[in-house]
Amino acid sequence: MTHNNMAPVEGHNPSQPATDYDTAADFYASIFSIHLARSSDDVSVSQALRYRVYCEETGFLPKDRNPGGLERDAFDLRSESILLTHKATGTCSGTVRVILPQANPDAGLLPALTCSEDMLALTKGSIPLETTGEISRFTIAPEFRRRAGDTLYQQVYDVDAPGADARRIIPYMALGLFTGILEVVKLHKLSHLCAVIDPPLLRILRRLHVHFHPVGDLVNYHGKRQPVIVSTQELYSRMQSLPDAYLRIVNRDGQLNLH
Repeated sequence: MTHNNMAPVEGHNPSQPATDYDTAADFYASIFSIHLARSSDDVSVSQALRYRVYCEETGFLPKDRNPGGLERDAFDLRSESILLTHKATGTCSGTVRVILPQANPDAGLLPALTCSEDMLALTKGSIPLETTGEISRFTIAPEFRRRAGDTLYQQVYDVDAPGADARRIIPYMALGLFTGILEVVKLHKLSHLCAVIDPPLLRILRRLHVHFHPVGDLVNYHGKRQPVIVSTQELYSRMQSLPDAYLRIVNRDGQLNLH
């Protein structure tokens, strides 16, 4: 799927050079903020962006089952939603949720376990259901994708290159969303994260030094998706070796202790 050229975002100056700031991380922090949804209004903002992308833009999910312009399901009741906000406009530029494990086995399995037999098999000794969460509904607003030909998750560029501009920082929105994911991991003491990821997003995360282990073959889950898993300890360990600009984004400039 291709998209139209990125629409201008009011208050967003793509000609402003990253070199006005000490590092790409400083530049990124000047544009975006991240927080966990802590009110019904916040959750609705997340669901509204999901509706725009999953119901209107891609048609992966039906509009008639998501009235009021909000994409929602039963898993929202057991999830932490994360919002990435464009500071200049106050608009939600990205969102993701982490579906939390349930102590009650009757609450139902995580979606990744129901769509992948290989992933489900891991629960018979490899991953503990009671401390495994699932990354879900990873979403970037259409107007923040760089140009025609980008996928749902925009391309990755070297933001530290000479002359880098605001549009080149946009790919690091993925790292910003991972800041929120890691906050949820710490808050709920999760030992593992699983997901069913669109292959283009998986490639972007690898380019950004965020690695998951593929589990089995691609599955048909809102399109072709790759089931993946990672222990949070491995995730933390890998992130210690991130380039400084990346690490400063994902650990909130040292505020989020990744141990």
